[in-house]
Amino acid sequence: MLTHLAVAIVDGADCLSDLASLKLQEQLFGPVASVPTTWRALQATSSEELRQIPKAIAEARARVWAAAPPGDSLVLDVDATFVTAHSDKQDAASTYKAGFGFHPLGVWRDTTSEPLAAMLRPGNAGANDAEDHLELLDQALAALPAGYQVGHEPGDDPGAVVHPILVRADSAGATHGFVNGLVEANREFSIGYPSDKRVREGLLLAQEEEWVPAVEADKRRRQGAWVIELSALVDLSSWPKGTRLVCRRERPHPGAQLSLFDTGEGFRHTCFITSSTRADVATLEC
Repeated sequence: MLTHLAVAIVDGADCLSDLASLKLQEQLFGPVASVPTTWRALQATSSEELRQIPKAIAEARARVWAAAPPGDSLVLDVDATFVTAHSDKQDAASTYKAGFGFHPLGVWRDTTSEPLAAMLRPGNAGANDAEDHLELLDQALAALPAGYQVGHEPGDDPGAVVHPILVRADSAGATHGFVNGLVEANREFSIGYPSDKRVREGLLLAQEEEWVPAVEADKRRRQGAWVIELSALVDLSSWPKGTRLVCRRERPHPGAQLSLFDTGEGFRHTCFITSSTRADVATLEC
């Protein structure tokens, strides 16, 4: 397989799937392994080299960031998506949205959309798998310059943090395992939170004058949208100390799918939990 890879590279290959050019000429090259088999062989024979890849990326990123500093703090976005497979490829599986394929998970740096890490997962991988989320963040952290990693290992002294890291995710990240893992590694969080029964009860207790106008990124008021903090109205005792709950209500756009509660209230409600101490909830929500 290594010989075939070398021949393919000489012939212009730049990815494993280019082995197909050799497979079409087996009379010349002999039996050529499939792409999945070749990939497994590379993993088995190159484990040490694979472990060096994040270090090499971190060193390269350190040079780039030295020329264009990203700022003192980092915002990392975690998200997953579905990728459709049109045949029974390795690890392809049915998804909870009635599709078939893969369910990869990725981490990006917010301000530049710079990809930091990715994990290929089968289609039936759980959307809220805390272990996958934490493992991927560890990979992303390993690919950061050394100075940005200081203080962000589990059990590190919070005072050792040089560059604060804020991790954002949708409601798939709203698991105790994921949030607790972030707190243990001194990483702040803003995670989407479902509008469950407790949230709805809190909204019914909220006073109208406590809602403040939502804002856009340019500080302009967002028309038809308001923000409120529900931390005092919803029991958050099962989450890390200091966790806050923020909610936005807005006029639903045409065709929006609303819950019965939202239909009755006439607004679409979206919530998130956060460890941020920012006092201005409108800017925090933005």
